[in-house]
Amino acid sequence: MNLIEAFRDAMRRAGLDHGGVVIADGKLHRFRAGDDHRANSWYVLHADEPAAGAFGCWKRDIKGKWHGRE
Repeated sequence: MNLIEAFRDAMRRAGLDHGGVVIADGKLHRFRAGDDHRANSWYVLHADEPAAGAFGCWKRDIKGKWHGRE
């Protein structure tokens, strides 16, 4: 499993499904999850070693962290 797939899988396990492109540039990215009308969800993903990221949804009160050593 590559970095992006592993991060996306961690988001799904936390209850946050993002079907769009995941960009591993270390910047905050907001997106719409499910049938949301607004970009209530977010993620940050760093591809450098050690790979790590965080994600969440303000509407669903979801917060999670991920690192490449999982």
